[in-house]
Amino acid sequence: MNTRILSTLVVAVACVSLAIAQGGQGGQRGQGGGGQGGFGQRMGGGMGGPQMLQLPAVQTELKLTETQKTQIQQLLEANRPQMGGGQRGGGGQGFDPEAMRQQRERMEAEVKKILNEEQYARYQQLSLQQQGPSALARPEIAKEVGLSEAQQNQIRQIQQAQQETMRSMMQGGGGGGDRQAMMQQMQAMREETDKKILAVLNSDQRAKWDSMLGKPFNFGQGRGG
Repeated sequence: MNTRILSTLVVAVACVSLAIAQGGQGGQRGQGGGGQGGFGQRMGGGMGGPQMLQLPAVQTELKLTETQKTQIQQLLEANRPQMGGGQRGGGGQGFDPEAMRQQRERMEAEVKKILNEEQYARYQQLSLQQQGPSALARPEIAKEVGLSEAQQNQIRQIQQAQQETMRSMMQGGGGGGDRQAMMQQMQAMREETDKKILAVLNSDQRAKWDSMLGKPFNFGQGRGG
């Protein structure tokens, strides 16, 4: 497997680890079907969260002013050295999910200062659409949806199983070294994981989750649409 493919997969696994860590294990289009965009984007990396504010379609949706666009760009540039995934050891060896989580929280706090109340509310909806059902591993999202501890454990187990499968793919060179084939496998895995997570919810919880997503949004090129 060439270095570029391996790098893509390492980031994807790190993003899955981050989602699990946010769910309390230490170690996310949202209504189930199909979906758009790269795997890392959906699992909290790529263009997810504050980074998606670079997308022209998102900027238009939120009606960002030129001043806000500049402030967001400055925020992302200031954090760019760390946005490679919270690498440990200074030599770029490994990823630190906890460092990623802390950085994400700091950036989210800054974004909230930049956006007005209406913009931030819509931004939160778009973030959930971008992360997909794996966002249900986040404690604050699980609480708002009304998930029990048992349900949260189920979701963490589903995500951990996905992480292990991805690791096996990396080690085994899934897709025969073909990046496109590898991404298709990851897409299929993501969709299957989304379905499993949503199946954990009861009807009331599913309705609450759907309401949190707001009006469906087409992310265009930012999500491979």
